[in-house]
Amino acid sequence: EYRDWARQLTFLLDDLISLGAFGPLARIFDALHQSSDGVIDGERKKINALVLDHFHSVDFAAKAVAAFHRPAAGVDHGEAIAFLERLGEAAVVEALETLGLDETFDPNGSLMHILARMAPQAVKEALERLRDPRPRYLCHMLSVIRFLGRGEDAEGAKNLLAHADMEVRMEALATMLNFNNPWAVLHLRELLAGPWSDAVQRAMQLAGSYKVREGVPALLGIVERAGPL
Repeated sequence: EYRDWARQLTFLLDDLISLGAFGPLARIFDALHQSSDGVIDGERKKINALVLDHFHSVDFAAKAVAAFHRPAAGVDHGEAIAFLERLGEAAVVEALETLGLDETFDPNGSLMHILARMAPQAVKEALERLRDPRPRYLCHMLSVIRFLGRGEDAEGAKNLLAHADMEVRMEALATMLNFNNPWAVLHLRELLAGPWSDAVQRAMQLAGSYKVREGVPALLGIVERAGPL
């Protein structure tokens, strides 16, 4: 019965992903797509469709991303990335969700390697997640936009400049300053002109990191208000 054949094949796929065998998985994936495009009998076509559905399922994408994020010994990085690209949006979504839960953001980590290969989709998905209530998750999504996005994507962070959490506010500001966004420059100057606070100290650091020339007068004003050392 074709469903039994398909079920056995999906078990094989799960075994291969647990071993980090991305190369063989890519070859199976390609072969199934090629068979689907050709002239095949009805039973085999049904098997192909069920196995491809398993490849594109959320559960399988999660297993694939996890196998690459915390790989077993001997996993080929190039083969893994090439296979995850085949999964497309499902892999991007799972990589973002996993990244959002990580304690720290690593711009050179395995998850960012996945997202960088599918940057337009990754940025689109990250922008759609900027209403999430979790501050750390938001900071990680903003970092994805900052590293992989373009100037027009910075506008998506604008509302977070007023977020209740300071880390989110500063991450949003950094993301916008990275693209020399005029609104972010104005917001930075307003921060620097205010009374001394942790936010002002962070704003000073950002002004230096992103070489915001428009912030120089406000920085000089802070020095003047501080008086002689």
